[in-house]
Amino acid sequence: MKILYATDGFPASVAAGRLIAEVADPKRAETSVVSVVPHGSRHLEHVPLQLDPIEARRQQCLEIVGAAARLLEAKEFKVKEEFLEGDPSDEILGLIERERHELTVVGSGSRSWLGNILLGSVSTAVLHASPSSVLVVHAYQGGGAPRILIGADGSGGAELATQNVIEFADPERCQVEVVSIIRPPEKSLQVGDESRTSEVTGRVDDEITSEARGGAEQLQALLHDAGFHARARTALGHPSEQMLHEAQADDVALIALGATGRGRARPPGMGSVSDQVVRHARATLVARRTPA
Repeated sequence: MKILYATDGFPASVAAGRLIAEVADPKRAETSVVSVVPHGSRHLEHVPLQLDPIEARRQQCLEIVGAAARLLEAKEFKVKEEFLEGDPSDEILGLIERERHELTVVGSGSRSWLGNILLGSVSTAVLHASPSSVLVVHAYQGGGAPRILIGADGSGGAELATQNVIEFADPERCQVEVVSIIRPPEKSLQVGDESRTSEVTGRVDDEITSEARGGAEQLQALLHDAGFHARARTALGHPSEQMLHEAQADDVALIALGATGRGRARPPGMGSVSDQVVRHARATLVARRTPA
């Protein structure tokens, strides 16, 4: 897999490097490390950085990329170092398109003034405009066998997320769980002359459960064929809330989901399952098919 690891040297980016080092398969990863010298950036979080002399910023960029490359090389990754200058999101997106990277890994430290709502501005721009898959990392502690959670919803996006995990992760180190989340049905309550649907019955049709389980087991079979230890199951709840609950309870290293890109011209909106998960999970891989 052709991986682009974009780092600015801040804690979330460093955590992203650790995740790559411990989760990815060095035998199959073709990894480039890039850092961008902010110059003419339109992002508010880069204004303080641009006050430093340009030569000092360039030297810092060299040091950031060198440290990231050494971390990965120590784990037997082959690494290419890249140095760019300009607006970070534009430069990273341009590099993805030119060199056709299949997965871009970015840290999101939420340093912008809207950080807790919209992620960092660079990670948000890359997440929503990248033509290929993106892995956004907030934190990664490591230790033990990394656990990966894949959301199965019967879509092509879920199958693509599974394929991304197969191409990215090391089957000898990682444990994978595929979960198909079923929304609980609601029943109508009569209150006087008014009807409202607010009470969850908790009962799910057997056919729906069987279909959900079958979708998860199909993805499990793909993982088994690729040499991964994987199990499949269903769960009841709202998709984003349940995925986050499962990830926290099981100490999951990353969640993998499918999503559709919006393109550069359209501003990102937060609200889909993938948007909710990527904002709150420790690390989320949002899968998109690399253009032919």
